[in-house]
Order: sequence, then structure tokens, then C-alpha cells
Amino acid sequence: MYVTIPTTMGLVPPNDTGYYPAMARAFLALVLGTFMAMASSARAASISIEEIVPDLALVHVQGVIEPGDAARFTRTIMDPVTRRVRTDIASVVLNSPGGVVSEGNIIGAEIKIARLPVFVPRDAICASACFMLLASAPVKEIRGSVGIHGASANGVETAEAMAETVGMARILAARGVPQSVIGRMVTTPASEIVWLTSEEIASLPGYRAPGAQPWKSYRPPPR
Repeated sequence: MYVTIPTTMGLVPPNDTGYYPAMARAFLALVLGTFMAMASSARAASISIEEIVPDLALVHVQGVIEPGDAARFTRTIMDPVTRRVRTDIASVVLNSPGGVVSEGNIIGAEIKIARLPVFVPRDAICASACFMLLASAPVKEIRGSVGIHGASANGVETAEAMAETVGMARILAARGVPQSVIGRMVTTPASEIVWLTSEEIASLPGYRAPGAQPWKSYRPPPR
């Protein structure tokens, strides 16, 4: 069984800044913490290929990102015959509350190198370490929710976790994420989460407005 977070996160809407009111933030932190704690006893993220039509496929990343998922992602996108990235992959579909930052960084690097577009469906989320995957894509279509916060070590904000957050900030800056978004991530404790506004989502490099092209009609980018 793999773990997922309830994806609408709509019990209490965020205010104009993208933050949930204090009571709602506490509830969301409890929910996120509970699911992340369950990850150690649950199966890692579900990473699978969906064949849409001949020569057109989607990679799905769903659930908590755990140790070993980066290697699993690499195996999924590789053609076993050519030992290169499959040429039929049109997009990576994300629905994840986050997980292990180092694994997210590696998967993000794979997405960047392979120049794979990403898609966050309606009623899905991409939060925490999942943002590293999203930020790495050259093309992004986002219809769901995107959440960010600083790193933690087993739920505790340690010096190591602070260094991890700084490392994430540097990677995101190198990938063109606006400083205003990075700043919100760095200043948001791991016990809280901030959901990007529509304006912030649109400011991400490579953002494509929903509906600009039907996502299942994407053609694989040249590689």
C-alpha cells in the first residue's frame, strides 16, 4: 500500500497570502506529519508508466517519496534496449505530498536532464520535496495545488535540516525559481506549509497555462 495525502486540501481555504489560518495550519501540519510518519511502514511512491497510445506514454509519481524512489524513477524512464531515456514519454504526472529531499533532488535532476514536462492534475498536490521535481521541468502545467516549506529531520528542525533547506534554495535558484517563492519556502517552518498563489505558480519558469494544450496530446520533446 502506498500513502497519499487527501488532495483537495480544501477544508479551510487559504487567505490572500496563500497561508492557511492558524487553526487550519495546525491541522494541515498534523495531517502531513501523520502521513509522512506512516511512510516508513508504507510502500514508497508509486512510479509507473501509462501507455496512452502507441509511442506516447506518461510517467506517474504518486505518494510519499522514499529512499529508493530515485533509482526506481530512473529504471522507469529508461529504455532497457537502448539504455537511454524512453523517447515516448510525454509528461511526468505528479501527485505527492513530498518525502525525502535527497531523493526528490535526484529525480528532479533526472527530469531536468531528460527535459521531461510535468503535469499536476486538478485535485492533486505537489508539496514539499515534490516541488524539486516540479521546479526542474522545462515545461509545467499545473491545475492542482503546490505547497512549499523548509526541510526537517524526522519532523525536527535541526542544523542539518537547515543546511538541507539552504541546499534546496540554491538548487531552486539555479533552476530559475523566483526569489520571492524561494524566500517563502526558506521562511516557512517544516511544521507548516504555504500554498503558492496562482500568480506565484504562473511565475515559475516554464509554466504553461492550463488548457493551452491538452496534456494528453503532448508530444515527447526532442532528446
